[in-house]
Amino acid sequence: CSKFDISAVQCENGTIEVDKAVAENGETVTVTATPDRCYALDTIYVNGTAISGNAFAAIEDAEVTATFAVKHTEEYIPAIKADCQTEADHPYRRIRNGADP
Repeated sequence: CSKFDISAVQCENGTIEVDKAVAENGETVTVTATPDRCYALDTIYVNGTAISGNAFAAIEDAEVTATFAVKHTEEYIPAIKADCQTEADHPYRRIRNGADP
């Protein structure tokens, strides 16, 4: 049986963890991505390739990373207010009418 090393490479605006450091060939590895305040998970990558969902089958040594995007669209305004102490905490402050603050 082949065993593969699995590592989580920390990234900006959030943290990631994998549920195992060594996986057997074909074994499922689950990724937990936790965004910083005012960010949302964008994409999880395994060896530079985007994956769908938060798990993948180990077929080789893997470096897992993720990108996190700023919550900035109108649909996120209630979440931004809940996540951030003030709108000034948000990296891209916005007000509903679209004017710059």
